[in-house]
Order: sequence, then C-alpha cells, then structure tokens
Amino acid sequence: MDALGCVTDVGIEAAKHLAKKCGVLVVWNVGDRLQRIVDGASCKAISVSHGGPGESWNLTSLRAQAPWTDHMVTICEDSQADVPHGIASTIIPNAPDPNRIKPTQTLPKPARKLAISISRFSPEKRLNFLANLFRYHLPDWELWLIGAKQGIGGVTIEESDNVRVFPATQTPGDYYAVADLFVQATGNEGYGLSAAEALLAGLPVVSHPVGLFADKPELATIVEHGATEADWVHAICTAQIKSIDDLDNIDDWVDRWQSLIDSMLPEGYRKAAICRSNACGRYNATNDTCGIITATGRPGQVGYLISHPDTHCVADNPLF
Repeated sequence: MDALGCVTDVGIEAAKHLAKKCGVLVVWNVGDRLQRIVDGASCKAISVSHGGPGESWNLTSLRAQAPWTDHMVTICEDSQADVPHGIASTIIPNAPDPNRIKPTQTLPKPARKLAISISRFSPEKRLNFLANLFRYHLPDWELWLIGAKQGIGGVTIEESDNVRVFPATQTPGDYYAVADLFVQATGNEGYGLSAAEALLAGLPVVSHPVGLFADKPELATIVEHGATEADWVHAICTAQIKSIDDLDNIDDWVDRWQSLIDSMLPEGYRKAAICRSNACGRYNATNDTCGIITATGRPGQVGYLISHPDTHCVADNPLF
C-alpha cells in the first residue's frame, strides 16, 4: 500500500488510488461503488461475475456497475446471459490450481466409503439435504461436509453416525486424498471450483448440471433437477471417474486473462510499465522480452501493475 500512496490497505480509498495507477482494474461485486472507485481515473474496468445464472444479488451488482464498466467476464456460459445489454463480455472459466490438491497431512480414512462436499454452509448449497440423504439412505457411506457458516442465513448441520462437519480449509487436498467421491447438491452455481479440484484429484463427482457441469456435463455423474432421493442414491453408488480432458487448466486461465488485459491496455503501456528505466539493460524492445521476469512461468511473458513515473525496472523491483 505504500506504493499506492494511501494509508489504508482495504476499502474504497485504496481502490481509488489503485485505479489511478493502473491501466486495467478488475473488480468483483462492487456494485454502484465502481463509480466512486474509477472517478478521476483513466483506467479501464473489467467486472467479473462469479454468480450463478439469474441470481438476484449478482444481477443487481452487474447492473449497478454497468455504466462504468468497459468489459465483463463470466465464468460459465449460462451466466453470460446476465451481462447487461451493450456491455462487451468474455467467458473465462475458473480453473483448479494443482497446488491446492496436494495433501499436507495424512487424515485417517474411515472404514466406510467416504463422500465429501466442500462449500459455504449457506442454504442454496442444500447441505441438509445431503446430510439426510446419507443419514437415512446410505448407511454404508460416510459424508464429510467441509466449510464455514455464512453469518445470517447460514445453515447448521446436525452430525450423526455417518455425517461429520469440519471447518473451512485452506488445504482441501487433505480431504481429496482420502475421499472416494465428491458430491454437490446446489441448484445453482457460478462454476464450482471445489468440484473441479476434486476432478483434478482423480475423484468421481456427482452433481446437478450447474456451473462447470452445465457447460460440460460429461465431466460428472449428473443428477437432473427435481431428481428423487433414489436417483441420488443410484448416482452416488454407481459414479465413475471421468476423463478430465475437457477440464480447463490453470495455464489456459492465465493465458485468457493475459490476452484480455493486453487487448485493453493502451499501445506502449506494457513496455512503459515494466521497464521504464531499463537499468538492467536486459529489456529487448523489439520482441518485448526481459531476461529477468517470468511472471507466468514463461520467459518473455511479463506482468504489469502500475504506470506512474516512479515505476522502476524489474531489476530494482521484482514485483513489476
């Protein structure tokens, strides 16, 4: 935050300083506050929609941002219909990070088959439905629900012999490593990153056709909306691991974002922002490469944050 010249590290004031020091600002769910953030700034704004299709809170936020948004990004095809008329948009699906699925500890595996669900403990996730499904219809299985209660409107799950509740985790790979199945019963989903991580970890997934699985149902064992408990039991007991060839990967995600931001930056902005001084002497203006920085893991692909006159060469400040 010292580089931004403001004393606060969160909130509108920091966002306003950031907007004045970058070429493209990416925001999510800021609603009508976007006007205050970009007021007096010359940056372009990208608004990201992480909500599921038709969710009222997401629609309200997108419409409020629209007058000051240059572009919108949605994370599944269904949600693109929520973009307000006249606003350019791009679909950039989320992608699971392989590092998140690596286990950091060995959890004890239960004697029964284990299904897990990782999500917010909010009503739309239908976690009590899952708990009752396993409690009364799947005695040979154990269900672990991992997540955090979401304040007002959050749900409380009653544990039982084969239903357990765990707090939110920053290391989901610990749970993927001992599970036999990932299950989600939510009726509406923006993408479903935990389910995508489970696929990458080699687990079969059972889900409604929502988010990722609305676009690519072949990745999961699909349970249609309005299905009976018997339908869910059959899907869980017969689910098989699917090919993940169609699963978006993290490199594709990075490349799509890089291309979008590149297309919105003014001509020459990237070179000015990265190597204003070229003190290291390694910047090659002909092919726009630098031997020092490899922001996305590939030589020559560089990142950019700010363009104010005090920006130093990457040799002096490796962040840029």
